[in-house]
Amino acid sequence: MNFLNGKRKSAKWVVAVAVAAATCSVPVAVASTSFASSTPSGVAAAQANLTKFSNLPKWASPGPAIKAKVIAKGKTVMVVPYDSAIPYNVAFAQAVQAADKLAGLKTIVYQTNGSTSSWAAGVELGITDHVAAIDLISGVATSFIEPQIKQATRAGIAVIGSTNNDPSQPRQVT
Repeated sequence: MNFLNGKRKSAKWVVAVAVAAATCSVPVAVASTSFASSTPSGVAAAQANLTKFSNLPKWASPGPAIKAKVIAKGKTVMVVPYDSAIPYNVAFAQAVQAADKLAGLKTIVYQTNGSTSSWAAGVELGITDHVAAIDLISGVATSFIEPQIKQATRAGIAVIGSTNNDPSQPRQVT
């Protein structure tokens, strides 16, 4: 039945549509069968892994909730970026400030010029100001300011790298 005008079409039209549909589906079936038989075995394993790891992981709390604002009250973080002239570093430092503010921390962003002496001066100012933590961001080469990091650590200041460095790990000068 033609649903546009409600009239029956001839038997020839029905046969023509059936033949056309059958003709179109045969190459698809043949192609998918030949593809399936020639697919490497690793593809199935990869697909299984993709399916397995496509779901969001289930999160379990590692312990009771903490009261960040109580812990952070009166504490200051010194942020020492790689180079304050780089827009990414400015944006990242601003994001750190915003997150710190939510937690109740005061944040000082030390202006650097990408030099070892400016990074060292930022860490030294953090020590002088008795900050709770110094955050080295955006690739500060910790191996070049190791004496200042050790001095901060001895003063009870946590020195962290919130992007791509970890001051607590062994360092090498290359």
